[in-house]
Amino acid sequence: MHGWSANRTGMRAYKDGNYAAAKDNFQKSLYDEPTNADYAHNLGASLKKTGDNDGAERAYRHSLALDPSHQPAHHSLAMLLSEQGRTQEAHDLAQMWSDTEPYLPESHIELAWLQRETGDTAGAEQSLKNALRIQPNNDVATAQLGDLYRSTGQSDRAVAMYQRSLHTNWFQPQVQSRLATMNASSVQQARLVPRQQQMVYGQPLPAYASATPTAPIVAGTPGPVMASSGWVPAGAVVSSSVVLGTSQPIPTLAAPQFATDSAHSDTATNEGPEVQAH
Repeated sequence: MHGWSANRTGMRAYKDGNYAAAKDNFQKSLYDEPTNADYAHNLGASLKKTGDNDGAERAYRHSLALDPSHQPAHHSLAMLLSEQGRTQEAHDLAQMWSDTEPYLPESHIELAWLQRETGDTAGAEQSLKNALRIQPNNDVATAQLGDLYRSTGQSDRAVAMYQRSLHTNWFQPQVQSRLATMNASSVQQARLVPRQQQMVYGQPLPAYASATPTAPIVAGTPGPVMASSGWVPAGAVVSSSVVLGTSQPIPTLAAPQFATDSAHSDTATNEGPEVQAH
């Protein structure tokens, strides 16, 4: 019980920005439960925040040695390697996971995320389809595929994937926002057609009329994985309003958003914006 308590204390310290105290508590929790992959991951996250990247890498790799399927550790380690310019190592890590545990949709989703980060859109699409072959109603894979289609101008396919994702898991505000924006854009475009036909003297429409509004998406930095909510978004939609008829920033890559998974109920954080711990 002491390990659990120390981990919770560490999570609170991490949330408050006291990473040195978080590190000390995560070390205590791992000392009491040395086979707990969540605690090893949390230690890695706090070490990275204190500037000890080598220690963070060792902790993440230790977490994966304890649990080769630990998605937060896979994601955090891949991000750390990428930030250090070790992109090929990050890719090899993701590829190895999908090769050794091809029956896990998460392994293919993580590979797809990294492939999109490195510009391999075709590879990412194939990896997401591989995930859907394993679990056809995986809400993360369908949402990510929707993002991919949206970024490549395949609006109809993007809408279909977003709808499919929400049918499986409605409680995805970011996906709801993207779908609503795309639907509103479609309605606006449809309304413009008869206006164009009725125009006299071939007067051009104002520039804003043909703009396609899109909700900006934060680039793929991973978000925290909190104890009470399993795998949570590793990248987020900015919660700002979208004004129809005005151009918005082109969407950039968002990382996988994993739903609740009790298997990692004690995982505190990986890199990115803090999410409240419970």
